[in-house]
Amino acid sequence: MAGSMSEILSFIRDNDRFTILSHTSPDGDTLGSALALRLLLNALGKEAEVACSHPVPGAYDFLPGAAEVKDPDQAAGYPAAIAVDCADKCRFGRAAALFDKAKVTANVDHHGTNDMYADVNWMEETAACGELIYRIIGELGAELTADMATCLLTAIMTDTGCFAYSNVTEDTMVIAGALIAAGGDNAEINMKVYRTSPYCRSMLQAEAVSRTKLYCGGKLAITTVTMEDMARHGALSEHCDGIVEQLRDIDTVEIAVFLREDEGKIKGSLRAKRYADVSRVASKLGGGGHKRAAGYTCYCPIDEAAATAVRLGEEELDICLKA
Repeated sequence: MAGSMSEILSFIRDNDRFTILSHTSPDGDTLGSALALRLLLNALGKEAEVACSHPVPGAYDFLPGAAEVKDPDQAAGYPAAIAVDCADKCRFGRAAALFDKAKVTANVDHHGTNDMYADVNWMEETAACGELIYRIIGELGAELTADMATCLLTAIMTDTGCFAYSNVTEDTMVIAGALIAAGGDNAEINMKVYRTSPYCRSMLQAEAVSRTKLYCGGKLAITTVTMEDMARHGALSEHCDGIVEQLRDIDTVEIAVFLREDEGKIKGSLRAKRYADVSRVASKLGGGGHKRAAGYTCYCPIDEAAATAVRLGEEELDICLKA
């Protein structure tokens, strides 16, 4: 654990106006955690906004307050800034200006690669960010409302793969139970996030998975999606969510790589199944994340990016198999 919750609690108590930052290409953990934190701050009589460089994906439209998430250009930019689920400032995208503008800053995160960039930092790698925000709510003595519970249950569910990943602990399940008791609807959240998909997403993902290539005797899988693919299917970036997990789920695969072309850059997503540390791969490419889930951005043709990812993935597998 790096930093302490007590420092974050003091940060919240000592300030009155907050801008909460979510990372680019927002997922359920960053959005659910940020929106729950905003609800908490409002309940404490404080002013707060959530800002994100990218729009809220359609799968998360149901989250209380999702419609009020602001583009950085429209955000007020309050004196206190709190980053949620962001391992480094690069993850802010255009919202970095809001963080730099703030007089005081805080960082609540669970990525082992976090570089402790804020004035006040709390990083706990063994918990989803939603769990950390839940603990903050309890420590500040606020009522856990149904809206907060919906946001936090979504955050924890998406970060743990519906409680299927190795980051699930006894505390995770206890907290999830408390959130359900407070009004979080597990089945409804699961339906909206995982069981409702537009046709374009299904077709794009089918094509991406169909051209998967395997290396290292099937231990490494990789596929790509170009901007041309996206346009042909009428798909958005959010419709790529889940592709890398489908590759990881192939029985022989230990490392899965998904590369998406995006306006002059390549967004890389990495997953590991049991023993590989893909955060080491991502860090070599300027990214970061967790041992079993990481990402990065690079600036080169997609074929070159794929060749590099395969080479580094093979090196990681070699390290693991020699250990």
